[in-house]
Parts: sequence; C-alpha cells; structure tokens
Amino acid sequence: MFYTLILSLFLILSTPEMSLKLHKEGNKLNIIDNTEHANKTDQLNQKIADAYGISSFSKVKSITYTFNVEFGGKKFSRKWQRNPKTKDITYWGKDSTNKEIKISYNRNKPMDEATKKIDAGFINDNYWLLFPFHLVWDTNVKFTDEGVKKYPLGGGEGHALMVKYSDKVGYTPGDAFELFLGKDNMIKQWIYFHGGKLSNPRPATWEGNKNFGGITISTLHSTPTHAFKLWFSDVKVTE
Repeated sequence: MFYTLILSLFLILSTPEMSLKLHKEGNKLNIIDNTEHANKTDQLNQKIADAYGISSFSKVKSITYTFNVEFGGKKFSRKWQRNPKTKDITYWGKDSTNKEIKISYNRNKPMDEATKKIDAGFINDNYWLLFPFHLVWDTNVKFTDEGVKKYPLGGGEGHALMVKYSDKVGYTPGDAFELFLGKDNMIKQWIYFHGGKLSNPRPATWEGNKNFGGITISTLHSTPTHAFKLWFSDVKVTE
C-alpha cells in the first residue's frame, strides 16, 4: 500500500509502520542570540506571524482541513479537526489495511503507539498549515537576517530569513528553513534544508493565500511543473 508522510518540506514515501520525526510544538520563542542584530531579526519573525494573523488565533475554537499531496504520479490525503484550546484532535484517513477510519484523541493525554503514529502526521500537517505562527511559538530557534536575495524558483527577489532549529532538541534536530518574503512580510517561497545541510536544498512556493476568520493560510505549495504539489482543501475555521 502506498502511504505518504511529509518531513517538513521533504516528501517521504513510506509504510504506516515508520514513525515520522518532527519538531515539537512550543509555547514561547527562545532566541539563542541576544545581539542588537538578532533583536531586529526577532522583530521580523514577529512581523511574519502578524502578517498571517496570529493575533486572531486566540479566538479559534476549531480548525478543520484536508492535507493533500501529489508526488510521482500518486496522491495522498488526510483530514483533521483541531481544537487548539482543549488539544482535541480528530483524524479521518486510512489504516494499514487501506480501510477508512476516524480516530479522536487528546494531545494532553497518553497515547498508544498507533495513535502516536497518527499524531506524528498531525504535527507535520499542522506545520505546513501554520508555519508562520511557529516562528513565535517554537523554542530553541535561531534567526538570521540575510537581506535581499533572489527567489530560488523563477524570477524576482525578496527579503531572506534563515530559520534554524537547535541541533540538540526536537524530533528533527538542526533542520533549517530559508524564507523569502515579500514587502508585505508574507512568505513567497522557502527552501527546506534537512538537518541543516545546505548541500541538499528543497524549495517550494507559498501561494494560494486565503483568509479564514482573520487567519491567512497559504493553501498551495509546489515546485516548477508541479512535480511536487501540496495543498489544503475544505478549510474551515470556527470561532
């Protein structure tokens, strides 16, 4: 059976038995550097989160969405509903026998191994959905302002911000993301570097921006000719 898991910007074709290593969700940003330049960069990550409507997130009662991927001629989808305040999660998808299932659980309560594997998928898909907010939610992150640079895909240029996770904590230590911003502080493109290895860049677009209850979500990410395509459908935000 074909089963797809996404590791940040990297598509992994796997079996349900494989666990997905991802960053832990944090509550507060802990900047490693404390120089004047770093403080200015910290403000930039806050501006990005503000541009996507992080101030409206506290009003959210639930978010429902379907995460979709096309790669190598194959398609994978899974649906989620999340209550940020109670940590209740509902998953609609398939089990190891390709049977459609629905599972509800709470992230504050102990999970069995089967639920942990489902939760790994939730964490991954949630990062794609709300990455701009993780710029101020996550701990052990370092930011580097790289100034204006050319976009990795196509023409144009934007303000570049390197986001690097600590190599000592988290599910994927050392991962890095280079964000390319427009004048509106919205992400236009990014490059994912697995484990922080700059020799293996994985770029994708950030597009299809839509507003849901004051929160902006980039509903489409792709590469040229759509060799890789990731998108969100059936998004609903309830306050």
